[in-house]
Amino acid sequence: MDHQFNRNSEARRAQRMCTRKRLRVRMVVRGAEIGGELWFNSDDLSAGGVFLVSDFLFEKDSRLEMSFELPGMDATIQVVGRVVWVNTWMEENARQKPPGMGVMFESLNDEQKQALECYLESVEGGK
Repeated sequence: MDHQFNRNSEARRAQRMCTRKRLRVRMVVRGAEIGGELWFNSDDLSAGGVFLVSDFLFEKDSRLEMSFELPGMDATIQVVGRVVWVNTWMEENARQKPPGMGVMFESLNDEQKQALECYLESVEGGK
């Protein structure tokens, strides 16, 4: 139980450290367990991670290889992330989020992180 609490605390710290914006971005997720690739839309995005909207949910701690392009930018960001929380349709109202999963970025390099932070600062809105 403490292990899960620590992971949730880790995810919350990452969210608070990074500017998070409500932003719909198409995310491509690849991996051996998928047998190809899946497409998801984000609900919000930060340099620390993303919330992917979906009824198809990976388990907590699943590692995902993802790529996405920011609107108006030419570069593709490729990153590995870890599912840190899952929101099912039964929990939807409790968290005020649609069904989906919170993914913490684990392999964002400094250049990608800076580009993402600059982009998010230029976008209106946020949380």
